Amino acid sequence: MRVRDIPILGSRLQRRIILIIALGTLLMALVLGLSGYLAVKESIDRTLEERLALANMTASYVDYTLRQNLLRLEEAVLAEGVNLSDDDLAPERRALRNAYFQTIFNDQVFLTDRSGLIIWAEPQGESAQGVNLSEYAYIRETLSTGKPVASPLFSVEPSHKPVAAAATPLRDRTGELVGLVGGTMDLTSSALLQIISPVTLWETGYIEVIDSQCAVLASSREELLFTLSDHDRILAGLIVEKATSVRTCHSCHTDVAKGRETEVMAFAPLTFFPWGVSIRQSEREALAPARGMELRFIAFGVAFVLFALLLSVGIARSVVRPVKLLRASAGRIAAGNLAEPIPPMGRDELGELAQSLETMRLRLSESLEAIQRWNRELEAKVKDRTRELETAEVARADLLKRLSYAQEEERKRIARE
Repeated sequence: MRVRDIPILGSRLQRRIILIIALGTLLMALVLGLSGYLAVKESIDRTLEERLALANMTASYVDYTLRQNLLRLEEAVLAEGVNLSDDDLAPERRALRNAYFQTIFNDQVFLTDRSGLIIWAEPQGESAQGVNLSEYAYIRETLSTGKPVASPLFSVEPSHKPVAAAATPLRDRTGELVGLVGGTMDLTSSALLQIISPVTLWETGYIEVIDSQCAVLASSREELLFTLSDHDRILAGLIVEKATSVRTCHSCHTDVAKGRETEVMAFAPLTFFPWGVSIRQSEREALAPARGMELRFIAFGVAFVLFALLLSVGIARSVVRPVKLLRASAGRIAAGNLAEPIPPMGRDELGELAQSLETMRLRLSESLEAIQRWNRELEAKVKDRTRELETAEVARADLLKRLSYAQEEERKRIARE
């Protein structure tokens, strides 16, 4: 292992640790995000369901009120023993006079025969006799179906006063249709608005009663009275289909104004009459709890991810730094540097590894010192042996020299002899 490779390996290990922790954090963040999304969605769905339940309840109450007032008209006529086949109008006058003050039909109450001609009306009296109401679609529908019917918004002449009407059939003892009784409501008064006024509308909320032509019959916002709803294409179909709806709406408006605030709209049709109730509120206010929860989840998620990343960097550094030190120490040992000790690194696995490397360093150092000592001793013995050999070589040379001299002297002696 080369020493210059150690920082690269440490860097790779650090990146690997950070990547593993980051992937785990991302997985946890995804799980938390999914949980938060489901919680926010459940909160929004619950809010929308509450708005729809309120719209249904209000529509049922308006429907009930209209039916009760028509029933009151019918009971008032029957209580006076009205006979539409005679010429005595006194019972009709008394019945309609009582009904006029006891019902929400504050513009007019009327009694017609089976062809739609007015027999008597209050408070108009004789001036309304003989007027043919069959030109109105709701009158024709009541006479043809024999069921109570409410009208859309229309105006009466000559005042052009906006009104809405309802009528219910009258039958004799045999069940045959003999006429109808009904009334008109002056929508400029608060009679219809009082029916829906108990509904809590919050700060930006408002409520509307809409007819089959999507004209606003009553509204908690006065400026919307007698205008066409901006959802006429949608609400008209819901009234016909007797279907409820709840949604957040902006692009669904007929005339989309720039910068218009998105609203939550809950719509419920009346059961027996072709009207509907719409409850609307700004999305900002209606979904404020859910949006607040969503923001809290996002803030918590971002904080969690940042904390996890910082923690991963800290963990990576706390693990990689000792590993780098151990690798550097191992590199020094591999290079033959046994003088520098390995610092202690705690009591964990890395500390045990450092202690093992330190023990190995000490043993290698001891072994190296022993080898060096043995080398020194061997070198001393070699020098001694060399000196001995040199001395022996000098003695041998001297002996050879003496032998040569003795031989030469012996030859000289022999020659003399």
